[in-house]
Amino acid sequence: MFQRRDFLKTSLGSVVGGLAISRFGWADDATSTTDITATATKFLAALSEDQRKAVQFAAGDAERFNWHFIPLNDITKQVSTRKGVCLDDMDPKAKAAALNLLKLSTSADGYKWATDIMQREAILGELEPKNVWFRKPGWYFFTVFGKPAAKGTWGWRVDGHHLSVSLTITDGVIVSATPYFMGLNPVTIKTGPRKGERDTITPCEDLARELYLMLNADQQKVALQAEHLPEVAGKTVKATDKLPKGLSATKMSNKQMEQLLKLVGHYTGRMPEALAKSETDKFTKAGVEKLSFLYTGEAVEGKRHTYNIQGPSLYIHYMNEMTDPQKNPANHIHSVYRSLSTDFGGAVPG
Repeated sequence: MFQRRDFLKTSLGSVVGGLAISRFGWADDATSTTDITATATKFLAALSEDQRKAVQFAAGDAERFNWHFIPLNDITKQVSTRKGVCLDDMDPKAKAAALNLLKLSTSADGYKWATDIMQREAILGELEPKNVWFRKPGWYFFTVFGKPAAKGTWGWRVDGHHLSVSLTITDGVIVSATPYFMGLNPVTIKTGPRKGERDTITPCEDLARELYLMLNADQQKVALQAEHLPEVAGKTVKATDKLPKGLSATKMSNKQMEQLLKLVGHYTGRMPEALAKSETDKFTKAGVEKLSFLYTGEAVEGKRHTYNIQGPSLYIHYMNEMTDPQKNPANHIHSVYRSLSTDFGGAVPG
């Protein structure tokens, strides 16, 4: 099957997606953390005193690990139980700084997709009238951990329905943006003026389906699991290592491996360029042949399916087995990228 030395020499630098930039051709991203730090400082300054108290936590606070991607609400009181301050409660200056912080902390695709995910809440509000009080594009909560500075460790998080990004910076270097969760509901818009639109995070579905269909019958038997994967677990410090691994990359051809790396590249491509490079370096150094791919369900659009990708440095967990509010099948994505060594910047609960 695939020969690692020849593959790395001929293919790695030309793979599209998050790996489109060669390992040897990454742009200098040194100034980005200066901009992120300045924007975080501006964001905090734009908040009221009470809002700053609600937003800021110590760098090692346990709240750092309290991430989630489902609506976390007190339905009786009609308030969120998330910490921090949501976009809807910010004045225009603070909101602009918060969104710029998100923009600087993601790739161009990552930012577009994040804001698309927020806008999907307006569609859900129309489809779920009883939930309109929280199905809002501004129902996303920002928190800051530690003091934004050129030295030391600090970070920030945006958390809300179908979106959770936890960025950590140490001594002016982005060390982590994980756990990095993106979900989407509906995936394909079925009604209204945007009917048929389907262009947000969908490479995570399409590239995986293409990879599975590229496998021969014997490979598919190894990759395919009968039962769908369980739900992605929020509020977890580490990704689970107990799920089956499926087909090893050692059993893939070069073309199949290239497709696998395109898929991984979609996930790293959600991140800032410097961090995408760091994550790519980690899994290539560990050995791309140590990656594995597992798939469940049918490889047909609109059919329920899940998959995971595992390796020494990363864990990817994807699901599309739920309906949308109109009961259209497999039109609701959950996907997460976990770094096994640097989630939350490598911190662990105290």
